[in-house]
Amino acid sequence: MTIVRIFLILFIFYSCLNAQVVHEDTKNDIYNFILRNSIGNNENIGDDILPFTRKKIAKSLIQIQNSQLKLSKIDQEDLNYFLYEFSDEILRQKINDYSTDEKLFLLKKEPDNRFRFLSFRSKIFSLNVEPILGYEIKNVFDKGLYHHRWNGLKLFGYIYDSFGFKLSFNDNLEKGVDLISLHKYNPKTGINIIKGSVNTIEYDDVNASISYSWDWGDITFAKDYSEIGYGIDGKIILSNRAPSFPFINLSIAPFKNLRFTYLHGWLHSVLIDSTSIKYTSVKGRESYDHREKFIAMHLVSFEPLRNLNISVGESIIYSDKVEPIYLIPIMFFRLADHYMMKDDSNSGDNAQIFGNISFTIPILKMRLYSSIFIDELSVTGLLEGGDYFSAVAYTFGSQFVDPIIKNSIVSFEYTRVNPFVYMNSNDAQTFRSHNYQLGHWIGSNADCFQFQYIQKIIRPLKFELLGRYVRRGQTELPEQQYQLPTIKFLEGLNARYLEAGIEVQYQLLPELFFRLNYLFSKISEEDNSRTPANLTRAKHTLGFSISYGI
Repeated sequence: MTIVRIFLILFIFYSCLNAQVVHEDTKNDIYNFILRNSIGNNENIGDDILPFTRKKIAKSLIQIQNSQLKLSKIDQEDLNYFLYEFSDEILRQKINDYSTDEKLFLLKKEPDNRFRFLSFRSKIFSLNVEPILGYEIKNVFDKGLYHHRWNGLKLFGYIYDSFGFKLSFNDNLEKGVDLISLHKYNPKTGINIIKGSVNTIEYDDVNASISYSWDWGDITFAKDYSEIGYGIDGKIILSNRAPSFPFINLSIAPFKNLRFTYLHGWLHSVLIDSTSIKYTSVKGRESYDHREKFIAMHLVSFEPLRNLNISVGESIIYSDKVEPIYLIPIMFFRLADHYMMKDDSNSGDNAQIFGNISFTIPILKMRLYSSIFIDELSVTGLLEGGDYFSAVAYTFGSQFVDPIIKNSIVSFEYTRVNPFVYMNSNDAQTFRSHNYQLGHWIGSNADCFQFQYIQKIIRPLKFELLGRYVRRGQTELPEQQYQLPTIKFLEGLNARYLEAGIEVQYQLLPELFFRLNYLFSKISEEDNSRTPANLTRAKHTLGFSISYGI
């Protein structure tokens, strides 16, 4: 039998399996809904890795539907709504031999009463298409108005039950004041400016993925966001602070309570490769390439108890060329780095280890969680009594469901990032991409106290309270990491960031949102070279936005 025939048989076999992979945006309220009910049902949802696949979300919805939980009226309405939203994935899991007549819906409601811009269903192929439209206006008191408009398209679908695909893109235009502070001093995802001036910037965001899956695993090639760790709006291990980057992701779950995840990504170093500079006939129009930069990560997650989830892993940042040794998913990266160094410590790569733990206490409707990130760890030095745990970051948090009022979630969180975390003496191997942190947005030598309160009033209406206090010490220099005495936590000229705000959101249609928000912010800065003087005073911002599709 030829190799081609074997491949065709395997393709047909796996295409008939009950599996499909398309990842759901973490901004979707489905995540809070699943979290609420997992705490009440004494379960961990495995949210140390985000985003979830729509398949995983569908499984969770089926479990909630079949559980004996006594849902509130709003939770039951939410469940019914999300069952409609993920009806295609739910149907594919309930019926092994999924089949349907060809159906096309254009600017009308499907039988589940869900309005679709465009959707198509058949036994072989499914497709969902929605536009992305939005406009936001803010009044930054004493400074003027801020405008943000965006437009684009998103689509996703399946080929049989084994192949999934997704594409989303949007074009953005921002006008107004304080554009620097809007993108620098908060956890918003970073941007790549196409055109920019003092008060106007233009940029776009595009993400795409193709996936192949089977019953106990999947592999994805994507340019998208991937998050590892716990945190309200920032994660110390891998966050969505940096613009999305291309990666290959392998996820397998050979046992019910065990999951292995591997990721290899192509980062942007923003460093010019001097050997690639090519002069042209037009002065000032030289062409060049950037130095290549990569990340490899893997982690194992397991559940020794139904309400306990633990994950441990490691990552490595390396540069200049793809190293095949880091393409081996089960390779120990730190030991591989030792092999690559060849007795020269200055030629090594930048390795880290990390871990997560989550524990639910259903009687209290409470969850405790923590993440730890250890940068530049030397096991030999540690055994010899040296201080090799200084470059460490950690997060501790707790979440309470319905602590006083039903249909609410309250979160408290503390994050600390010690000096020199995310840094490296090799500029091409820092824990950054496009000059944004891959980890927590506050950066090194800083900590953050956060409070969040989310309350549903009726199913489409919710409001959120958020409080944040950030302390930041002096900006370290890479060479100071190798000098004695080492910099202490929050040493030097300090900065303080205080934010408190409220947002009200109303969902008129499945993809149509209205948002009204108010934010008070204040920056106190002792280092005038780090923060512009015009940003270091109290600021009140009132904003309104309308969006469809995002």
